[in-house]
Parts: sequence; structure tokens; C-alpha cells
Amino acid sequence: MAKQKNAQSDLKYLDMQAYVGITKHNGGFAATDELLSLCHIEEAREALNVGCGIGVGSAYIAKKHNCRVVGVDISEKMLAWSRLRAREERVEDKVEFRLADVLDLPFEADRFDVVFCESVIAFVDDKRRAIQELIRVTRPGGYVGLNESLWFKEPSPEMVARVRASTGADIPLAATWQALWEESGLRDRVVRLYPNGNSTYITEGNLRASHRSLSEPPFDNVGLPYHTYFESNLEPIPAGQPVELVFDLLPTAYQFPKGNRMRVTITFADSDSFETPRLDPAPQLRLLRTSNHPSFIEIPFDATTHTLSSPKIARMADAPVHWLCYTV
Repeated sequence: MAKQKNAQSDLKYLDMQAYVGITKHNGGFAATDELLSLCHIEEAREALNVGCGIGVGSAYIAKKHNCRVVGVDISEKMLAWSRLRAREERVEDKVEFRLADVLDLPFEADRFDVVFCESVIAFVDDKRRAIQELIRVTRPGGYVGLNESLWFKEPSPEMVARVRASTGADIPLAATWQALWEESGLRDRVVRLYPNGNSTYITEGNLRASHRSLSEPPFDNVGLPYHTYFESNLEPIPAGQPVELVFDLLPTAYQFPKGNRMRVTITFADSDSFETPRLDPAPQLRLLRTSNHPSFIEIPFDATTHTLSSPKIARMADAPVHWLCYTV
């Protein structure tokens, strides 16, 4: 038993995502659609999805654009999830998944019409080489697309260290990404940054309600709520009885301009992360916001800089969420 605990303690951010079967990237499907539109995916015969994770994007493209997709990832666990999703989405004949590293893709030069990756290069130290490898396997006249995280302002060394320790990501400044893109040799380069606008996505979190049981983490979880997702811990929501769902939001640091407001959007399904069964009749959930049953978010906040932070959490700013709801 102690042996299993020690092995799990060595799991890192991406390993845990593969273990549970979750992958996330900035902007969700809306960002993916915008990126693929810029890459003219509607004209593509074959696309390469680098860092395909659990296969959500690959299956999505195969279904929506009737395009053959090859997905690669460095994790065999991720690829197992991807193949399962392809079967469930009935696109096995249109997708292929292979174990591969972005720094050494196992494909001949000039093969793919579109090569894209989302939330991948930030985890690669040699970003210049990674971009050149994406270009190498793209046919002349094809498109390379990236959807990646960045810093708009120079972060403190402490914050960079926290991000690196918590996620393994080495996130560049916007100017660094711009320079990498400009020296790539690609023609007709397009760069879109989203620091402003009517609404800015900051972070998100999710939890399958039946896995709401809290457990002691087998690793340093920086004081955040931990769920095993084991079948033995399944707890259906009893009808008419309030239950509390506690989960954390993806770690981030964000400076709110003066006069801005925070908005929370709540959904009761997330096809990006969990397989959602189609039930008839569909279950109904009610979110409680009364004085007896308050729902709330614990937000670490530095009032002097208007930045999400936390003196109590040693690694990254992260916000536990407490929702109270019941089925009707």
C-alpha cells in the first residue's frame, strides 16, 4: 500500500490529467474553431493534432469537418483515452493516434495540410525547435496553428517558479511568442491576443457530482480539495437533499483592471472532460444560494495589486469552489 502511495506522489500535472482522463486548453471549442478557421481546415484532407490529449479535438474535427486526423501525444494513457473516444464518437475510420514527441515527429516532411496544437508548446523547453518540427511536416501551402498561454506583463521570478513547479509549463511573454512566430519562416502570419474585450476567460474547474467525496491526496496538493474518482467512492445525488460539491479552479494569476467585474458561469455538463450520458427524462439540478445553503468561491486576492494571489497557498493562486445543489 505504501508503495502505491509513493508512486502516485511522483505524479505531475500532466500525469494526473492522463490518469483521470482530462485535458483542457484555453478558450475551449470556441478557440479551437477560431484556430482551425484561420488554418482553413475546411480545405484540408489530413490534419495533425500535436498533443492530442484524450482525443476531444481530434474526434471533433473528424466529425465536423470530415477530415482525416492524426493525433499524437507523449502519454500512452492519453492515447488510450483518445482511442476510446474515437470509438464512442464513431470516427475510428477517420482518426489515428500515435505515440510521438513534438521535438521529433515520426512523419515525413511536407505531409499534412494543417498542423496544430493547443496548450502544448508552453510545456516544451525548446520552443523554437518544436515550432520548426511542426513546420517540417506541413506541406507547402499548408497551415500551422498554435493556441498557447502567455504572460502579458513580466511576472515575478516567484510566480514563474510557482507555475513551473505546479504545472511544468514555461509560459513566455507575448513578445517572446511574437518573436518565435516572426522568425519561423511562415508566410501570412496571424497573431491574436485576448487581454481585453467584453469578456475575458480567466480559469475554469469541474467535478463529476457523483465523485464529490473528498479524500486525502497522495501527493502535495497545496491544500486544495482532492477527489480520487474511484468507483468505490461514487455517491449519487439523493433527490431533494442538498449536497455540497467542492472543487478547485485551474491555477492562474490575473490582474483585474480598475472598474472590471468578475462573472461566474455555471454549467451542469462538460463534454470536454467527462463522458456525459444522455438520460431521458433529463435530470434537473437546482443551485442553492440561500443564507442557509450558500454557494461560494474562495478567491485568493491581493488588494494592493488587484491580482489573484494567496499567502496561504505556496505554489499558485487557485480558488476552491463550494456549490450547494440538489436534484428535483
